Amino acid sequence: MLKLEVIDKISAGGSADRANEDALGSNDRAAFVIDGATGLGDEQLMSGAGSDAAWLAEFAAVRLATELTSGKSVKTVVHDCITQAKSDFLSASSGVLPERFAWPSASFIVLQINDNGIHLSGLGDCTAYTAVAGKTLEFSPLHGFSEVEKGWASHHIGKTGGFGDGADLLSNPETLADLRAARALQNTVQGGVWTLGLEPMAADHLVEVAMEVSGPAHSLLCSDGFSALVDTYNAYGPKTLVEAAVSGGLGSLLDELRHIEKEIDPHGQQFPRFKRSDDATAMLIRLEMDK
Repeated sequence: MLKLEVIDKISAGGSADRANEDALGSNDRAAFVIDGATGLGDEQLMSGAGSDAAWLAEFAAVRLATELTSGKSVKTVVHDCITQAKSDFLSASSGVLPERFAWPSASFIVLQINDNGIHLSGLGDCTAYTAVAGKTLEFSPLHGFSEVEKGWASHHIGKTGGFGDGADLLSNPETLADLRAARALQNTVQGGVWTLGLEPMAADHLVEVAMEVSGPAHSLLCSDGFSALVDTYNAYGPKTLVEAAVSGGLGSLLDELRHIEKEIDPHGQQFPRFKRSDDATAMLIRLEMDK
């Protein structure tokens, strides 16, 4: 039987001025990373977590850690999680949901072990890099989205000139309006981008893949703020990122990530993005047969 062991994990907020909206967790059969999307509403509705997105990420983390041991499918767990989150959010908003762009949402990726290997599933732009049998396999439910986002960010940085003294581009009215328009289409058939949020139908769009793994192997689960080392900053490829995580640990990779963001390209001119530093979360997992 395959055994899952978390050998390193890290989660760091992108800015001291706002909550870390990522979360992560594991149990004997599963591990996951959750990346809450920066809120675009005018006010926070859920108290106690720093932001509505941070509340959703923490809420989902508890549900996944508890229920992914029960024999339920990920689809069922995610559907039930979203349904309850929507109910709680409705209660906090006096029964009336705000405009869709203000709904909290999150990307996530889950790794589960089974008799034949591993099962990866998720929604949004988190990524898993799995090194097995001499190959490194990349899985992201929203594969290729980073290229779209970079093009969009480049357009807005060209207009604003970069971050200036701020930590992101959200203070620019045009940028905020465009981001809100895109977020309002999330979790709709028209938009086609599905995440864990307040729309239970998103569970029907779960992206899944199975891999045969007999061990030993490593899998690195990342929020997009951490996988930026590969798909935004071009500092690593999937194979070398996993190797660096195994040999040097996730802390040194986070230091390298922040050095790029704060010292090499503090204004987003070389590597276009909407925030100088995003929340960055990763979990390194060893997979091997239980003797």
